[in-house]
Amino acid sequence: MTARTAYGRARQSGLPVAHLITPPRIQAPWCTVTSLDAGGRLADRAPLQHLEWPPETAVALTPVQGLMIVVTRQHGSTLAITRQGHLWLPASIRRACHLATGARLLVAVYPDLGLLAAYTPAALGEMLLAYHTALPTRAD
Repeated sequence: MTARTAYGRARQSGLPVAHLITPPRIQAPWCTVTSLDAGGRLADRAPLQHLEWPPETAVALTPVQGLMIVVTRQHGSTLAITRQGHLWLPASIRRACHLATGARLLVAVYPDLGLLAAYTPAALGEMLLAYHTALPTRAD
């Protein structure tokens, strides 16, 4: 909008304001807790079904600091979802994340990103501790 001075001349009312770009919103993850069987498979197949990844889909498995495993589709990978539709974790991945038979994992699925993240109990412990220590304390 243009303002007028006391003499009737047009005066700019300030610098133009830039329009902010709103980042895309990522859909909240779908989560479940599942166990690891003796063969290294995740017991629950629902996470893969939420991603619409059929059996024998080639995947990449990336352990992150021994605390979590990131799973994405990767054409040409030698690793794949089993014929029965389970996610199989090779022994090297299980060792890297200190996972034994029966271990429970929090599995978060991000369909918009085509991503599955499996969090170990150690990862959850670290996240919860960081969260609770960051909370303000009340003097009662």
